[in-house]
Amino acid sequence: MLLVIDRDFLSDPILYNVTTRLVALDIEPSDLFVEALEKIWELGLVGAPLDHRLSKAQKLDLVGKLGANYIMTSDLKLTELALPKSQVREFPDRADCLVMTTSGTTGSPKFVVHQASSLESALSSSIRRLAMTSDDWSIATLPFGHVGGLGVALRSRKTRARLSILSSFDPAEIDDLAKAGANVISVVPTMVPRLSLEPFRVVLVGGANPPSGLPKNAVTTYGMTETLGGVFYDGIPLEDVELSITPTTELLIRGPMVAGYYYSEAGTQPIADDDGWFHTGDLGQVSSEGTLEIIGRASEMIVSGGENIWPSPIEEIIRQDDHILDCCVVGILDDYWGERVVAMYVPFDLHAPNLDDILNALADRLPKWCLPKEFIQIDSVPRTSLGKIQRGQLRELYSKVTSEKGGPGKSF
Repeated sequence: MLLVIDRDFLSDPILYNVTTRLVALDIEPSDLFVEALEKIWELGLVGAPLDHRLSKAQKLDLVGKLGANYIMTSDLKLTELALPKSQVREFPDRADCLVMTTSGTTGSPKFVVHQASSLESALSSSIRRLAMTSDDWSIATLPFGHVGGLGVALRSRKTRARLSILSSFDPAEIDDLAKAGANVISVVPTMVPRLSLEPFRVVLVGGANPPSGLPKNAVTTYGMTETLGGVFYDGIPLEDVELSITPTTELLIRGPMVAGYYYSEAGTQPIADDDGWFHTGDLGQVSSEGTLEIIGRASEMIVSGGENIWPSPIEEIIRQDDHILDCCVVGILDDYWGERVVAMYVPFDLHAPNLDDILNALADRLPKWCLPKEFIQIDSVPRTSLGKIQRGQLRELYSKVTSEKGGPGKSF
């Protein structure tokens, strides 16, 4: 497909000004999106992909926070927003090329600025590890406003491989593409139970804690917006990725794919420290087999009765109950315990789960201090588009639900 852009876009001298180079892309995932982004880079501009699923008001709010004075839409029209000069984001460094918005699981999202070198390193190291060639055929199922989706598209473009881009997650369409020869796909854990993954050569699983029982062709990934996606595949670092673990078990990553800096209304902040280490905020350890094991985010840890408790292992066991569709675990402030463990769950059907059975299953596999002291039913678990639980909203959700129900859930 040839990209045809308005002459005004190519000739507008403002776009060549060293300080007003940011263009937000409001284009649905498509070949057109990728070609528009590449054209922006050819012109020496900085692209900021938007999540196409946001409402118009949400997009305009995000564009304002980004400080993008221009927005390109699917009709390839470039609109100047005429933001106040003080609000327009400046990019004097010609190496800056991409701004990605973090998922914001624990609070407000950050804007991550990647340079051409970090982009190239992230793509090349991933392609080498996956042994991708022009013979592969990838399926893009995730939004391009996130690195999980954009990375699929850019890897395919770099290897000149075939790419099928889905406008939404459709298991039947994915199955048809796999039968036709598609052999590489990236998914998040919530998609796994709905797909037949065996036909694929590679299934990248990222976005949250991977489910158990994955097929042999599945590759679990650990990474983030700051690294343009996964930098550990099945717990093994990609080429040029270094790992350090602090005495408090925080994971530090160093490598050429780490982005340069964050920015916000308050200004800019380097992503790496003076020695080049990116402090991820995640806690982990190296297994006896030499692979990285993620414990959780430092901000997710619940401290109850002096014990450190991680939500993820509790949630994984609860979800195994046949009558549980989804769940989340949060620490609620408590005068006696400091925090008490509360499990909020979404029932799978009209049959209420047997909470005693769930507690027994938890007691068989976890220390007693990990057992929830309260269960409360909710309508849905707040998640990002990539399936990550929005932990920052859980206490507010608990307060809202218990207030509506006139009191706490079932206590133990």
